[in-house]
Amino acid sequence: MDLTEQIEGELVLPPTCLYQRDNKDTYNVQTPPSSRMYFNYFMYETTPKDVMKLLIRETREACRVVEKHMEKQHHVFLSTTQMPFSQHLEWKVDVLSFEEYKENLVQKGISVDDIVKKTVDTYSDLDKRELCFKITEMLVEKDPDDRAKVIIFFAPPFLPCNYFQENSGKMINKQLLEIVSEEENKNGERFLVKKFFPFLSDSSFLSFPGNTDDVNHLRSNFPAMDEIFPLPIDHIRSLNIPAINIGTYGKDAHKRTERVYKPYTFEQLPRIIRDFTIRSLSL
Repeated sequence: MDLTEQIEGELVLPPTCLYQRDNKDTYNVQTPPSSRMYFNYFMYETTPKDVMKLLIRETREACRVVEKHMEKQHHVFLSTTQMPFSQHLEWKVDVLSFEEYKENLVQKGISVDDIVKKTVDTYSDLDKRELCFKITEMLVEKDPDDRAKVIIFFAPPFLPCNYFQENSGKMINKQLLEIVSEEENKNGERFLVKKFFPFLSDSSFLSFPGNTDDVNHLRSNFPAMDEIFPLPIDHIRSLNIPAINIGTYGKDAHKRTERVYKPYTFEQLPRIIRDFTIRSLSL
């Protein structure tokens, strides 16, 4: 919850780790050289740049814990084996955004663009998320610096946050609140009009509230975004169509127990949608 955006009256789902594993394909007695983690992250009013700063801060803090733990374990090992202490060991773990890591490699004379293009062409059949990991892996292979590092990047799918801003449609918002109030008086139900729909929605492709800096930061930290996940952000921004989601009520989405509340879904909801549509078209 520390990484969850706090918006009064709104449900913002916390980041969830959907994938975590090392990069060994088969069993052997070697220690895995690296591992991968993939998070589902919801952004509402915050920006990709803010999220990246937050993730880097949290990761650096986690790495400091690991560094201290490893150093302590090493001293215990030396004490147990009575081996001499080495001043040359370093436990520091570098934490970089994908953009920072690319700039780091370019300064070393490594052709990042060529490596990225070759990787995309060679491994085009991979899952889009795996392809992002593969691009990062190939860049690391070309890096002469073999110190431990964490590289953070954005990956598919990216769906912009689209929400109905009151200042862009006061009359529409007024009509919705009036209809909700009438329905409450008629049936004794209580309705809450939320600013955000807290799940995935196709309406995300109708608007992008970010500015040019947000778009550039997203692209810079998204491996081969235009090839792997060609999202027409500029076109979406030019559309700038706000969206209102008047939907059903239910529980356990995407489970075998998925269900809807029938009285609302099949009686009240169609009436609300009809009345709202008629009043909106008459404005």
